[in-house]
Amino acid sequence: MSTWGHRQRILDPSMREIGAWAQPGAADRAGAGASQAGTYVVTFGRCQQ
Repeated sequence: MSTWGHRQRILDPSMREIGAWAQPGAADRAGAGASQAGTYVVTFGRCQQ
């Protein structure tokens, strides 16, 4: 929410669907050895028919 682009997408009223996923472990090698590392993804969208 602290960056303008992310805030605009999150608060966009036309976005009606959300998907979230969490996966244990780091997404890249730089964090591979970090304890309690995780990869988190959130997507926003809308169905257009």
